[in-house]
Order: sequence, then C-alpha cells, then structure tokens
Amino acid sequence: MTEILTRAAAGLSSLDEATREVDAVLATETPCRRRDWENGGHYDEVLICTADAIDTTRLDSLACLDGHKSSSVENRLGTVVPGSLRFENGAAIVRIKLSRNAKADAVLADLADSHTLNTSLGYRILSAERIETDDGEAPTLRCTTWEPLELSVVQIPFDPNAKTRNFEGNTMTTKTKTRSAADTATINELASHFGEAEFARSFIDDGKSVAEFRTALLERMAENEPVIDGNFGAPGLTDRHANHMTARAEALAARLTGATPQGDARHFATSSLMDHARGIVEATGTDTRSLSRDEIIGRAMSVRSGGMHTTSDFIGLLQGAGRRVLMQGYEAAQSPLKTRLSRSATMSDFRAKSMLKISDGGLLQKVNEHGEIKSTTRAESAEGYKLETYASMFSMSRQAIINDDLGAFADWNSMAGRMSALTENKLLFDLLTQSSGSGPVMGEDSVRMFHSDHGNLGTPAALSVDSLSAARTAMRKQTGFDGVTRINVQPAVLLVGPELETTAEKILATLNANTVAEQNPFGGGKLELAVESQMDGIGWYVFANPASVPVLEWAYLSGAPGPSVAVKDSWEILGSSFRVSLDFGAGACDFRGVFRNEGAEPEA
Repeated sequence: MTEILTRAAAGLSSLDEATREVDAVLATETPCRRRDWENGGHYDEVLICTADAIDTTRLDSLACLDGHKSSSVENRLGTVVPGSLRFENGAAIVRIKLSRNAKADAVLADLADSHTLNTSLGYRILSAERIETDDGEAPTLRCTTWEPLELSVVQIPFDPNAKTRNFEGNTMTTKTKTRSAADTATINELASHFGEAEFARSFIDDGKSVAEFRTALLERMAENEPVIDGNFGAPGLTDRHANHMTARAEALAARLTGATPQGDARHFATSSLMDHARGIVEATGTDTRSLSRDEIIGRAMSVRSGGMHTTSDFIGLLQGAGRRVLMQGYEAAQSPLKTRLSRSATMSDFRAKSMLKISDGGLLQKVNEHGEIKSTTRAESAEGYKLETYASMFSMSRQAIINDDLGAFADWNSMAGRMSALTENKLLFDLLTQSSGSGPVMGEDSVRMFHSDHGNLGTPAALSVDSLSAARTAMRKQTGFDGVTRINVQPAVLLVGPELETTAEKILATLNANTVAEQNPFGGGKLELAVESQMDGIGWYVFANPASVPVLEWAYLSGAPGPSVAVKDSWEILGSSFRVSLDFGAGACDFRGVFRNEGAEPEA
C-alpha cells in the first residue's frame, strides 16, 4: 500500500523547557473511520502499535511540522528524538525536540502554559489484513505494517468522532488497496502551496481524484477572492493569485517548447488551452458544464482581475507563456558583438543620447618645495545615438485556441525572439562595418573609426601570429586625448567570421612546444575567440574588454529590457492579436579599444 494517510491524536504533557523536548503521541490503535471506494460503504482502520508493526526506517529523522506543510523548512517545528519510541496502553509515543524558530517558540510557550499538543500523523501503509463481520458493522482493516512519514501539530484533530469499538471478527481475508500514491502526493502538494491542508484531507480520505480536488479548490478560492490574477502582480491582487497564473503560464510555455514543467507548473502540465480557459471561468464561480467551448473561450477573455481596463486573464496567460518562448529564442540568438564586445546602457526616452568623453587630464605633477600643486586642463568630446522602435505582429484565431493548435503560436514567438536578437545584432554590425568597413564618423575628430590617424587600421595581412602581434603592439601604443600619453589598451577578444573560425582556433590553441621559441604567444587564453556569423571574408578585429575601453554601446528603453509582447482582443478576426516590439539603439563610443585588419589570403 502506497497511499500517504493522516490521523490525529491528543497530546501529552511532559515538557522539559530547558531541553525544549516534549512527549507526543505518534499513533494509537483507535479505529479511524474511512470510506471504502472498492467495496462500498466504510471501514474502520486500525494502526497496530507494536515494535514489529512500525517501520522505523525514517523515524530517527522524522520531522515535526506545522499542519502537514512540507513545502518549506520554515514550517518545521522540530524533529523526533532518536531512540525515543516507546509503547504505552496501545499507543506509540515519541519525544519531540522543538526547533529554535518563531513557530516552535509559540508552541513552546503554549506548552509552558499547560496546553497540550494535538498531533496528526502522516504515514504509509505497507501491509494490512481485512476483517469482515456478519452483524452489518463496518469491516476493519488492521494495518500490520506501516511507516511514519511526518508528525504535525494541528489545531483541530483530523477525526474527532473516531472512537474505540469492540467487535468480534469471524472471517479474515487479505486485500491490497490500489489508490494512487501519486494522486495523493499531488493533492497534498497543491493543498500545501495554497495553505489548504485541512481542506484537502477529506478529499484524500474519500479517495477523490486530483481533478475533483482542483475544481473544489478553485471554487473555494473563488468564494474568498472572486477572481484569479492573470496580470502577474497587478495592484490590489494577492501573491497567491499571481503565483497561480504564473504557474499556468509556465506550464503552457513548457508545452510550447517541449520542456518539463517545474514546481507548481507541474499541476497544469497536461492542461490544454480549453482547460486553462475553463479554470479561469470557473474561478469566478461560473458553472461551465452547460457552456459550449466557444462560450467558455469568450467568457475567459472577459475575465479581468486587474479591472476593466486591463488585459483579460486568459489573454494575459497567452501573453505570459508567449513571452517565455520569445525570450528563449531571444537568448539563444544573442551575438558576441552585443554580449561580449559592447557596453550596455539604459535610456529614459527617445531623445538622442550624448556620450561625453573626458580626457585623462595628464600625469600627476611633482609638488615643489612650497607645496604648490599645479592644475591641469581636460578635454571633452561627445558621441551620440538614440533609440528606435522595431515591431512585428501575429494573430491567433479563436478556432486555433479551441483546437489547442499551439504550433503556429509557438513558432511565431520563437521566431520573434530570434528576430529581435538578430535585429539588435544587425544594428551593431552595420555600425561597425558602415562605409565599406571604415566604421562611423567619430565626434572626437570627425574621422571614421578605422583610420590610419587612429592607429587601429592594419596593413592587409592574413590572420597569423605575426599579424596578431602587430595588432597587439598598435593597441598597446594607443594614446589618450593629448596624443602623447599611452593608455595601455589590452587586447582581449579576436573577432572573426565563419571562414576564419578554424584558422583562429588553431592560432589561439595552446601548443605543446618543446622549446620557448616554438611557443604560441597567444595561446593559453591570452585572447578569447568570438565568431560573428554576419561577417564574410577574411577580415578580422581585435577588441579590448568593453568594461575598460568601450568601442560600441547599446541601450534599451528604461523599464523595457529586450523585446516585449503586447496582446489585444482582435476586432478584425475572432481571436487575438499579438505584437512584439523592441526599443533599442546603438552607437560608437571610441576607436581606441578596437583594431581592424581587412585580411589577406595566406601565402602558399
């Protein structure tokens, strides 16, 4: 038998405040009335309380919980003292050592005031024997082997009407109960998450399904708070509702991507769009049994937990799931030109941003014998860019929703994520390679980024150790605004296109050289390799770390990092329209942190 069961018992009074220990009833042989789903009617369950009947595998590490809440360590009140199990008058008794936390302190204070503990045991039946009677009384199931799983402190005993009954058994047969432990565990997990452990116990004991419990739980939540949040944290809505809708969105996103849902999303792993719509409608107290599928979708789209001017809960669900798929595609398509070779920023509006560059101000000067400190002058220059908006749209018909046709929806969101990343990358790449590879005009001197005057344009040469050495030397000799002070730019990343990827890997690989003269000066990670798929040909770049000497900068609009998804009920079609938009801009910062070589074919 694999079902996890619970039963309650009255407490004892044996407190030792110094050690924070108290005796507690683990179980008694008092019959507990349960419903018999296999044979009809009811039966009395008896836990045999002897040393041979109790599987003590977990007993010495058994947790004492607050109301069967096992989802967090914060709900642990203590643990069973190892070796403390004993038997008195048909009862199994253990000693509990209370934890040092707020909840356990409250229990300790009640005990010190002469209150007793009401305990409820969570256990698993391993073997049992069924005893039938001829006098019409309920049969008895004697649990001859069972395993304690946890012991909880409760306010109200689980079955206060269970009384000791004397009976005569005249026949005995063995029968194994077949209730699913997985269903019981799911109900317990749902109940624990929503703080409804007491509410769940009657469903567990009556053998009702997970689906029945979910429906009843939603109805119970609707009675207390009439709507469930689909807007993920809209003002005035509870965290519990937001978490509930977030779990639905994560489960739907898992279906769209083929991933395995985690945490609370597992409860909705197999839910179709119609299942989600039905759940949202039923949470308002509406009986959907007489509604058509089209009517359920229509009503789901009208439920707005955040008020009449917010997106409907169902559309919010699609929007949340779609964004997760979009961001997965977006992250997968990121380019090293953005993630490794550029500096990020944030802009509060769409006005042009000016990036002010200030010179180093010269070296420190020696202080003369009179203590006089000479002041220095500083120069300034500015580069600039602004944000632009990029967008795309997609429509999903009501028929597709009813048919649970997620293919096109998933494909569009994934594609929109990839296209958003590629849009950003193209803007940066076009900036770097504009004017036939000369780059943008720099505000500092009105000369394009790659120019002999800037000392960052090499004589065309094939990628090799020697040409890389020349690039490194040029970068090390870069000077500040004064044209004199060398600022020691350190090469960090070699950027190539697909044609040079293998060659670059060979050059940067650490060689097992026999002599110092044969060693590769760029081996051992001195230069990292980045490959830009948009680059064609045999040209190459060397970049400094953008944190020290930035070359390119990109920015999002404040509060909108990356692409965002907006949804509206469509008037033109029976369905919904989805829009992805991106507020993004990029500009050049400086020419000193990069070196370009247009490349050449290697000599034969």
